[in-house]
Amino acid sequence: MKLTTADVAKIFEVHPSTIRRWCEQTILKSYRSGSRGRRWFLRADVAVAYLDRSIQEYLRINSTLH
Repeated sequence: MKLTTADVAKIFEVHPSTIRRWCEQTILKSYRSGSRGRRWFLRADVAVAYLDRSIQEYLRINSTLH
C-alpha cells in the first residue's frame, strides 16, 4: 500500500515538511513518481522508521531516569 507525505505526517504527528526533510536526510525512505516527482512511501518502510523512532524515544526517556 502506498502512503502520501500527508499520510506519513499524520502517523508521526509531525508537519509534512518534517517528513520531506527526513527523506532528504535519508531517515525515511521514499519514492518519487509522476512528472512533478511526488513522494510516496511503502507501508513497511514507514513501519520500520516508526518503530526505530519509538525505540530511540524510549531509550532517551529511560536513560534520563537512571
